[in-house]
Amino acid sequence: MKNLGKTDRKAWLGCLYPVIFISIGLFGYLLNTSNNFTSIPGDLGDARFNSVVLEHLYQWVSGDASYLWSPNYFYPFKWVLTFSDNHFGSAWSYIFFRSLEFTREKAYLSWFFVGTLLNFICSYWALRKLDFSSLSSAIGAFVYAFSLPALSLEMHAQLVYRFAVPLAFTFLIQYLLKSRASSFAWCCVWTLIQFLCSIYVGIFLLYLLGAAFLVWLCFLRQKPPRSKSPRSSLWLKPPGLIASASILLIAVLLAVYGVVAHYYGFSRPNIETLSMTPHFASYFLADRSGLTAWVGSWVHSIPPHLIHEQQMFFGLGVWVILLSGLLGVFLQGIHKQLGILALGSLLVLFVLTLSIFNISAYRLVLYIPGVSSVRAVSRIILVMLLPIGILAAIGVDYLSTRRSNIYAFLIPALLLVPEVLAYKPYTTPISQWVERRETVRNLLAGSASPDDILFVSSKNNAQYFLAELDGMILAQDLKIPTLNGYSGNVPAGHIQANPCGRVEDRIEEIKKSDAQLNSKLLARHLVKIELDGPCNVGQ
Repeated sequence: MKNLGKTDRKAWLGCLYPVIFISIGLFGYLLNTSNNFTSIPGDLGDARFNSVVLEHLYQWVSGDASYLWSPNYFYPFKWVLTFSDNHFGSAWSYIFFRSLEFTREKAYLSWFFVGTLLNFICSYWALRKLDFSSLSSAIGAFVYAFSLPALSLEMHAQLVYRFAVPLAFTFLIQYLLKSRASSFAWCCVWTLIQFLCSIYVGIFLLYLLGAAFLVWLCFLRQKPPRSKSPRSSLWLKPPGLIASASILLIAVLLAVYGVVAHYYGFSRPNIETLSMTPHFASYFLADRSGLTAWVGSWVHSIPPHLIHEQQMFFGLGVWVILLSGLLGVFLQGIHKQLGILALGSLLVLFVLTLSIFNISAYRLVLYIPGVSSVRAVSRIILVMLLPIGILAAIGVDYLSTRRSNIYAFLIPALLLVPEVLAYKPYTTPISQWVERRETVRNLLAGSASPDDILFVSSKNNAQYFLAELDGMILAQDLKIPTLNGYSGNVPAGHIQANPCGRVEDRIEEIKKSDAQLNSKLLARHLVKIELDGPCNVGQ
């Protein structure tokens, strides 16, 4: 009976650990960063743009938008959804909340919550599948989902949905170490899903998977037993077909983006991409940390306009547990193969992307067509957090062997939780979103007809993009097209929404780019809204 009671208590505690840590993430970070559902992470720029893309997908599903790849902004240009992430893999949660009659702001905030919590849930499941204990899995998942580098990128919400990264990585590890064909198929499926959630993170996931394969090939590969069936036949079986289909769909998605980029002439100079690779000093920056911002106070080498993209300090607590994990791997052989894969993958990504005196191995990667479009290379920290989380999980198991489970719980909790609780979120009140919508709507004279085309402008050159987004949001509400547009890329000749530059100039540039677009513009009545009043003569 005593043994049975002890087993029950252990099982109960095993279920309690993930609940504790996901609750800390929910109440300590998510409710804090949303000011109890009254604010939205980020500013009035990228956050609202992501909401526009999600709203377009909701309208397309509900039948209010005619073309999936061609939202009604940047009218009359086509395929404009490919100018940035498309959110195909994450929009389901936004669509669900909108179908429950949430406002677009509340649906967007709920979408953000779901993505963040999924990161924890899926990484916890992945670590459990890698034979970690419930406690070590919960702490490793907490590091992946809620450590400082992840929180610092909250203003770029298109990166939130990275729940497929730990799943793809775990199945690759199982394939490499156990030669399971089905695991390789699942790795490909989850990689496809990650590309559908965010192409940015999808590319970084490929780097991580490639790094893990390289480490396995160099240090852990064993001579496989002879197979009775030829290797080529494996691709004709269900796992091979699933893997092939997933790889093909990824290739098709990237091809669509590549063709559109070529058509519009989108390109980024390599020097711009290389300027945003991580510096050694980047790994000390955590400016929004209430506890450890001082760690990077000495850093002055990174240009001010890039420093918000270089917040890559893991946190002191993460470093301590990570180092404990390395002791566990190399002193006691705890999860040795997995530890070597995690450490090796982390080091490969670190060396590959590091920039020292403007010299970086990443320059070699830029020879791959389309890779230069992934501009903010420092965001690779979001996938680096997975091997870091794995090493942290090993560190917890090491503490369990040296001490006890209670110490293995208390020490990481005391090291990790205060950092999250003291984090200073960057948010914008929902009331500001609503106020801007109502202000622009009230400037509309009368009602809009289906033949109208909207253009919203502002004299504020420093924040012209806010007027662009105001026009995009109002056009979605009215279900009419707009000349306004804001995205990761813009068509050639796109002029800022400044009335002193005249909307006619923008129309002329559109005509120059494609004569066929002129007829579409002539068929519509232009509705112009000037947020700051008309432009004075001589301005």
